[in-house]
Amino acid sequence: MSGSAGYGKVHTAISAINAGLAVLAPLGMFVYFSHHLTPAEMGVMAFCLAWIEVLKALCPNGLYEALLVDRDADRSRDAAAGGVLMACALGAFGIYLGVVLFALPHMGAAAAGLGLAAMIVGGKLAFDTLAQHPTALLARRQAYGAMASRGLMSNVGGIIIGLGLSDRAGPVWGMVGYYLGQSMLNWVAVIAAGGGAAVSLRWRQAAPLMPVAWMSSQVRAIGTLNNFFDQVLIGAFLTPATLAMYNLGKRVDMAQIAASQAFVATLYQPRFAAHSGDGLSDDFRKALVMMTFLFGVPSAVLMLHANTVVSLVFGTQWLPAVPVVQAMAIGGYSRVIANVQGAYFSTHGHNRLLRNRTLISTAMTIALVALAHWIGMAEVAWAITAKNIAVCLWSAGLTRHLSSLRDFGMIVIGLPLVGLIGAMMVAVLGGALAHAYGWSGTVALWAVSGGVALLIAGVFHQLAVAEQWRKWIRLPVRA
Repeated sequence: MSGSAGYGKVHTAISAINAGLAVLAPLGMFVYFSHHLTPAEMGVMAFCLAWIEVLKALCPNGLYEALLVDRDADRSRDAAAGGVLMACALGAFGIYLGVVLFALPHMGAAAAGLGLAAMIVGGKLAFDTLAQHPTALLARRQAYGAMASRGLMSNVGGIIIGLGLSDRAGPVWGMVGYYLGQSMLNWVAVIAAGGGAAVSLRWRQAAPLMPVAWMSSQVRAIGTLNNFFDQVLIGAFLTPATLAMYNLGKRVDMAQIAASQAFVATLYQPRFAAHSGDGLSDDFRKALVMMTFLFGVPSAVLMLHANTVVSLVFGTQWLPAVPVVQAMAIGGYSRVIANVQGAYFSTHGHNRLLRNRTLISTAMTIALVALAHWIGMAEVAWAITAKNIAVCLWSAGLTRHLSSLRDFGMIVIGLPLVGLIGAMMVAVLGGALAHAYGWSGTVALWAVSGGVALLIAGVFHQLAVAEQWRKWIRLPVRA
């Protein structure tokens, strides 16, 4: 890597493209399938995909972090780590097949005829786990371009496979082809990019990696439960259609998480691991600013226009999901910021803290979801969002040596807020003009309001209006 400049321009641009695809590819395919499958059928497949993610958590995925920070780069140890992941991937896949065979007969008519497709899509579990090994080896070499390129290949290839199978065999098999194809291509691409290494079944040689891997695996497992176990619970106790509505909102949340993870894995974790002191503080602040512009301001605009977006993009049959979408847009953004904080924790010896933070968040999410039958899904979604915001603010206090609470607030809260005000002004003015002159063009209206939101937030940041704002409320100005 060629220093900070390369990090700030070339690698950031590549990661941004990869992150954009990480958001647009699954969201676009979800939109496509939402028009070709019933909400109940979508709910059944969402249940299976949630179980895939939960069972992946049984594998020691923390070996990724252990390999990343292993400075000795011993080949036999690397190979043994790959062997451990391979064995665990196969075992988790076997458990998944048992879950599918037991659960689907109890999910009603919507699950009829989906058994074979549900079992085959489980291959995603194995390939995602296997890919952890070569990806960690690439990250250790800070091969940012190669890591981002595999994301481009897998996302584009998965779309092609999914659409092709949907046309030939039906939308259910198209969905299977998309998820499984994407996972397989990611594994192939990362090996082809130079991350491939021998795999050994001499598991004892991986013992030196286990202290770090054990704690990191706990963090990853708890984080996965936080992301997906709520859908497992809803699928088990409520109807597939209810799960589908919740899953639509969850897509907004997970799209942001997937995109931010592209930055965390290919940019922030390697960068934070290589720096300390002032350099680390500068990188941390840049990460907050970038994540705010990429996710914070768009999330605020989406919350404002959720009703229009859902009806136009997904169809009117999905309108009951609007309150969940609004809540998850804000909750997802707060989790994106928490991911940046987590990248620092995971690379500077705070995995126990990261585990405990994630454990508390997950326990609260599960408890809130358990109330859905009595208080309603929208209320649960907003309660989960409030919890996510609280966790993010707690972590801000723990990282205040990298970014003061004043700076954190002005970046993470101030920029989306002024952007939202700009978007509301455009929406109100545009709506009044449209009503007065009989214009149509709702999509153009919220697109323009989103552009104005980003512009106003950018001006607010670049012209350092934050310093003036501090003077106005009589806070001390930073030297």
